[in-house]
Amino acid sequence: MVHQFLYATKCTPESLPSDFGKLINLQTYESVGFAYYRMKNLLLVAGNDRNHSVYPSLTDLAISSCEKLSSLDHFLQADYMPVLERISIRECANVTSLQTERFGEFSCLGDFTVSNCPKLFHNSGSLSVPTLKNLELRNSGILLSNIECSSLTSLSFKCVHVTAIPIQPLNGNLPSLQEFNINECESLTFFAESYPLNGAFSFLTVLVIRSCHKLPTLDGLLKKEYLPAIERIEIGACTGLLSLPGERFGSFTCLSDLRISHCPNINWQSGLVLPSYLKRLSLNNCGNFSAWFPNCLGSLTCLVELTMIECHGIESFPNQMWRSNLASLKKLHIADCPDLVSIGAVNPILKIKTVYIYSCQKLTKVKQPFIRSRE
Repeated sequence: MVHQFLYATKCTPESLPSDFGKLINLQTYESVGFAYYRMKNLLLVAGNDRNHSVYPSLTDLAISSCEKLSSLDHFLQADYMPVLERISIRECANVTSLQTERFGEFSCLGDFTVSNCPKLFHNSGSLSVPTLKNLELRNSGILLSNIECSSLTSLSFKCVHVTAIPIQPLNGNLPSLQEFNINECESLTFFAESYPLNGAFSFLTVLVIRSCHKLPTLDGLLKKEYLPAIERIEIGACTGLLSLPGERFGSFTCLSDLRISHCPNINWQSGLVLPSYLKRLSLNNCGNFSAWFPNCLGSLTCLVELTMIECHGIESFPNQMWRSNLASLKKLHIADCPDLVSIGAVNPILKIKTVYIYSCQKLTKVKQPFIRSRE
């Protein structure tokens, strides 16, 4: 029998059997909660011959909740796992030794995840893997400026201690980055700008920033010069966000999806201008932008989805908006808008494929909840 997958997720072994290294066809290994300090039992092979691969077929490795594990240096070596494609290390709080400078020797490594291992990069402090495509770092202890991965396309980052994210090192070290997720960086206060500005993130199409409660502004990042190819921007649960350069959104020529939610303290004094090619717009509890409404929706002829929730100060939608400006709309979601009195004529709205309108107390001419969904 050929064994390709081994999941040791519901047991806590003290060690592994001495013939574990004979599983030469093993492709996936997942373990949770090992109680021993080092994993070198995995490397036992006949004669301890290091000129041969221990796991020549292993592509996936997941290690989690190994509280007593202190080092992975003897285990994570390219000679032992020559075709390794994915590594996941989670909840190993005491791992302090990892030779990340040798990770470049993993010629097939495309995905690397580190979660809640704050000491992992204590000794090396850097990560350089030319083949890496996807990187997820959650409280890993590494600085973004110390990551150099020329092929990286997706980066997800969480660190409760980081106070600033430098733009210039990211641009130089991650030239292929397409998706950047910044989550729960609770101490983050600013993005350090770089010069010259042109093409800082030349290929970045998706930017997501969530739960960065101390971040007061995004003026230093949301610039056309930094994000020439941006297609989707999502900003959520940044309760300390006070200003947003809303007048710049119209300059992002590729922007098709904009979502801002649960940022109640935003002051839209600089305006709100949207690109005419926008397809999806969601504004949910993100401050009072009524001074720029409905003009901000005036040229959205390509818009297919519109969501407006807890939008204070918005009193009415003009009749002609549904027939002309928003003629392409296929999904409409309006809820909890306390000042909304009128949505204009109902007949044009009936032509929209999916409609949700509810919890708008002053909107008395529409029976709520108003739900319409057509396949």
